[in-house]
Amino acid sequence: MIDRFGDAVDLDTPENPKVCAPHNPDCRKGWLGTDLDGRMIPCLICKPHLRKTVHAHNFSPR
Repeated sequence: MIDRFGDAVDLDTPENPKVCAPHNPDCRKGWLGTDLDGRMIPCLICKPHLRKTVHAHNFSPR
């Protein structure tokens, strides 16, 4: 397989496990469209920083 720089890459090597991950053909500038509520769905390959979820700490008495 050829990477984005034109070099041959073997995907089975342990040092390059995710060099050329399969990419969704519906991705448009990092977005996959909208969900049923109209919110944008990010492509996690193009925007890996959006993979993290927000943790809210609830310190209210129970």
